[in-house]
Amino acid sequence: MAKDVAAPFRVQFVLLTTGSAPSGSAASLLRVRDRDEVEADRRLLRAAAQSTSQENAEAYAGYRALPEQQRLNLLKAIIILDGSPNIVDVHEAICRELRHAVSRGHVEHLVERLEGWWFGVVVNALAGVGRNAIRVLAIDNRIDELREEFRRSALPVDFSTKTPPPAVVAELDKRPFVRQLRRIELGPARVEYAIRDYYRASEQRSKWAREELLVDGKLERYERALIEAWEPRHAAMVDDLATSCGAKEKVKAGQMLFKWVETEASFPLRSVRDRFLTHGSYHILSNRYAVGWHPEFANGALADPDDSDNKS
Repeated sequence: MAKDVAAPFRVQFVLLTTGSAPSGSAASLLRVRDRDEVEADRRLLRAAAQSTSQENAEAYAGYRALPEQQRLNLLKAIIILDGSPNIVDVHEAICRELRHAVSRGHVEHLVERLEGWWFGVVVNALAGVGRNAIRVLAIDNRIDELREEFRRSALPVDFSTKTPPPAVVAELDKRPFVRQLRRIELGPARVEYAIRDYYRASEQRSKWAREELLVDGKLERYERALIEAWEPRHAAMVDDLATSCGAKEKVKAGQMLFKWVETEASFPLRSVRDRFLTHGSYHILSNRYAVGWHPEFANGALADPDDSDNKS
């Protein structure tokens, strides 16, 4: 403070605590309401003069050495928020504040996403990655975005940019949908993308199911639409192959069918048009051998001893 006299004009010093400042203390005079910096200064000077604490002696001496106006400027920049709710009560308070933002059954889910966003913003700010200051408008905008995601015709998206951990990738690499891709000799990069999309779609769909956001058979109808779009294409591929064609021709035909999934297939589920959902859902179906890419993909299901353990 002595070296940077302008600091109180640039920064607010907020002390947030679940405890309560004793009545008549200097801290009690620095709350948002009923403030009195002059009286708080007098009480702090008196406490500094009477204290026998060696631990705080240097801080007391530094405060007493400041000119009176600098002390008052510093106190004007200090806000005491005592009696604040604890971490559990904060969650309940946020839920109460946002109870009219979405339907009653979705308030907890909205708050969960808001808190997750907020923790990320705070961590970035503290680490110097994001903005030093977090605007109140940013919070309002995020709440508006979440409210839109929870409209009756909408679905919130949480996994569009998530990457599966290495251990998960290693486990998924053994699944039938990956074996289907290797049967048509897909390159390692495209297999990696498929695993990523499978992970994102599977996790997102599971979260929607837990939160009861997909009801009345919507997911089943969505999968039926994917299967019915695949069926004539697979049948046409089989018809176009000569009876005597070799293994290479069958692999090539399977690659062309899968390329349609990668580059053209796009089936929204309610408001969600993210590519990972269509592509990942096709891999989920492929994992159950409900669809496949090789002309004889169903033969793989009969030979797959782990098929019953991979019903995703």
